Amino acid sequence: MRLKKIPAVLLLCLGLPTPSVLVAEQLDPKAVTMNLLEQLVKDGTLTREKADEILKKSNLDANDPATHPAENEVRIQYVPEEVKQKMRDEIRTNLQKDVVVDVLGQAKQEQWGIPGVLPEWINRIKFSGDYRLRAQRDNFASTNFANTYPDYLRCNSRGNCASSALTYNTPDYINTTVTDDQLRMRFRFGIKAEVNNTTTVTARLTTGSTSNPVSTNQTLGSSFRHDSVVLDRGYVNYTNLDKDISFTGGRMPNPFLSTDLVWDDDLNFDGLALHWLPRNTREFQLEPPIFHPFVTAGAFPLKKYDLRKSDRWLLAAQTGFKWNFDDQSRVDFGVAYYDYRNITGIRNQVDSITNNDTLPDYLQHGNTLFNVSNSTSSPPPELYALASDFNLLNLVLRIDLAQFSPVHVTLTTDYVKNIGYDANAILQRAANSTIRVYGTGTDISARNKGYMYKLAVGWPYVAKLNDWQVYIAYKHLERDAVLDAFTDSDFHLGGTDARGYIFGASYGVGEESSLSLRYLSSDSIDGPPLSVDTIQLDWNVKF
Repeated sequence: MRLKKIPAVLLLCLGLPTPSVLVAEQLDPKAVTMNLLEQLVKDGTLTREKADEILKKSNLDANDPATHPAENEVRIQYVPEEVKQKMRDEIRTNLQKDVVVDVLGQAKQEQWGIPGVLPEWINRIKFSGDYRLRAQRDNFASTNFANTYPDYLRCNSRGNCASSALTYNTPDYINTTVTDDQLRMRFRFGIKAEVNNTTTVTARLTTGSTSNPVSTNQTLGSSFRHDSVVLDRGYVNYTNLDKDISFTGGRMPNPFLSTDLVWDDDLNFDGLALHWLPRNTREFQLEPPIFHPFVTAGAFPLKKYDLRKSDRWLLAAQTGFKWNFDDQSRVDFGVAYYDYRNITGIRNQVDSITNNDTLPDYLQHGNTLFNVSNSTSSPPPELYALASDFNLLNLVLRIDLAQFSPVHVTLTTDYVKNIGYDANAILQRAANSTIRVYGTGTDISARNKGYMYKLAVGWPYVAKLNDWQVYIAYKHLERDAVLDAFTDSDFHLGGTDARGYIFGASYGVGEESSLSLRYLSSDSIDGPPLSVDTIQLDWNVKF
């Protein structure tokens, strides 16, 4: 019988009904195998070369006339039921091991039989993601005072930060006395597409909100309502073929060598960044130690105004080097200058609200503020904006010692100074309005420096079973050293005017799965007593 599409031997193997049999002959296992391979070749599933290779491995004679059916013909043997059962068992045990598994393995690897079914661009797309489940407790010292630190972001949004307008024991003040337990999660999912040899496009979704730039945590406990998902990243990157120039545009990860003293780990940058690695450093140094100087520059819009005011920008540049040694040790060093443009508030004219839009879009707590409201109403409202300009000089040094590999000893130090702080300029800018120096009344003496030291011992990245790392850090961050909006959101519950210690440990409980424990103990530097101890237990999973 002539069958053009369905090999009859497969019907026999599966015990399915077969067409009428014209010729009955003794079953030959070699013929069965040959018929199967021949039909796969005719159907386009196998090439003739692949079939011949399988025949050679299986010790079958491709030139045996008995194993070849006529053109467009499948020769079907009459097989008693007991022989069919025996044939099924033999195929499962022998033929699958020796032939079929080989066919399937090569087909999967080389994508036989599906030319054009999957478009080529699928191979240029990669997915990644991570999930973090966190249990957190915030303990406050008994020496703290309640209703001491106003939440200026909240009362600005409410329209009045005057002391007479604040309500005690409400969110108008940040919590300083009540122990707080939270269960939080973070989920991030990213996609990266290789457009060509030089260009990639990356996007990432995450939990969190559009109002908080420094946290992607979602606090559980909302009566089972759905959580929000936001676009965390979306950027294009161009890298030339020599790999010495890289350009990034869009919403991107932090392009600078830094720590969480200045920038929170979850913060992403909107704008443009250019990274340059001089080519000649690789042409003449092909073996370690290799010295790589670099330069990074960027322009990042912070707020777009109408034509009445100048837009807010962050202009930044960093230079430094990466020094790699033959034992995998390395030294990273960077000097950065971060220049904020038009970041300070502007005082209103009498009974005007024109400059209310110079209020900060986001605050944590710590920076010196002043009242931009200028109203003759009684009692007058108070709205607070940044009093100081911010021009940051930042030095970062990281030394990674790998002499004890796979255990690494890593030393990190970070120093920042706000050289844009000017007390006289603050007085002039405030124009006799109320100045809120964080927790200290009217003293506007410069508190514009910050520094951090950190020692870490263990695996550089905890990614596999039994990997581990422990670390200790000390952090000192004065109230106007950096913008409190963008610094670490965990230490001292976010913001500036804080000093203290961080202890941490991580342990790998499986492939890309780890547990970590952090203990953060901090105190206020200048303000009224504010001591808080935070404990975080995280389960991190990556894929």
